[in-house]
Amino acid sequence: MDLKRPNDHLRSKLKALLPEPLSDSPLLELLYIAELLILQDFIFPQILGQKIFIDLLTPWLLILFVFRSSARVLVVALFAILLLETHSGLPRGLFLCFYWILGVSIYFVRHHISWSSPLPWVTVLLLSQVMMAALETLSYWTQNLSPVFFSHTSVLSLILNSALSCIVGLYIVLNFRLDTLQGDRLARR
Repeated sequence: MDLKRPNDHLRSKLKALLPEPLSDSPLLELLYIAELLILQDFIFPQILGQKIFIDLLTPWLLILFVFRSSARVLVVALFAILLLETHSGLPRGLFLCFYWILGVSIYFVRHHISWSSPLPWVTVLLLSQVMMAALETLSYWTQNLSPVFFSHTSVLSLILNSALSCIVGLYIVLNFRLDTLQGDRLARR
């Protein structure tokens, strides 16, 4: 008789839904980006409602920024940015600016940080979500020409969305055991 914990079924379904990070094929990584964007922008909003947004792409790209070579990350990130920019209502170049700053920052510090514990992952995920929330707030203010229309519910929504995105990112890192990969897995190019 096989006794499984009740959460094992849910965990296996969620693991099957998310693609595996750090694929050996660059083409597969591009397909994973497309899958994540479909989940993030079309499927999850239908399930969770339009007010809750879970950013799947940023944690995924953070993992690639840490473990992949700069040329490979440039191609995958550019593909993701172009997909985001084509259907986003935010000002043009917002995602390009955000992911460029994030990618360059991680590229220069990734060899100086031990990625073997959850703390650096939590820190980077949290900082990326704070930076994304700041850019979204700035774009909201510029589109509405006044910060008066920005209410406390918008702030609470940004905090909730950022927290959920950090939790999903940490789940990806811990579930696929990326925190146990050695420093030699980091791309040196």
